[in-house]
Amino acid sequence: MCIFIGKCQYLISLTGGCGGGILTFDLSEELKVDGVMSANGQGASQSSYSGGGSGGSIYVNTYHFDGMGQIQVKHSC
Repeated sequence: MCIFIGKCQYLISLTGGCGGGILTFDLSEELKVDGVMSANGQGASQSSYSGGGSGGSIYVNTYHFDGMGQIQVKHSC
């Protein structure tokens, strides 16, 4: 979305960041995370007066969960 002045002259760009995605794991065995699993929101552009995207969601249904990694669902600014 943009705010216009006169004939198509942009005053302020209000394009915010995209929201995080959706990750779903429905496993009968093990989920091992040694890296980063994320559904993070995207930041707004530097010249934008709007906010960043919200975090997404991660659903895990498993018998055993293991690993030294990270699971992230963060908003952005």
